[in-house]
Amino acid sequence: MPLVWQRHPRYAILVFFALFVTFLLLNPYQKSDPSLHDTSTFQKDLPNRLHQAERIYRDVLNRRKGLVQRFGPSPQDISV
Repeated sequence: MPLVWQRHPRYAILVFFALFVTFLLLNPYQKSDPSLHDTSTFQKDLPNRLHQAERIYRDVLNRRKGLVQRFGPSPQDISV
């Protein structure tokens, strides 16, 4: 009895392609971005990143206060 691969060669091509793509996606030896491992660049950029994170955090808190004032419970509705 002939194998499926011998009857339909497109299955063999499909299996080969699927294995090739799987190998590419799971390759542990792929090169990564070298800037991610450069600590000097990270340390130079750290103050800017912290400032931006603080600004975003304050903006989120202000928006949250607005939502609580608009939709949230009033202080009388909260039981302690």
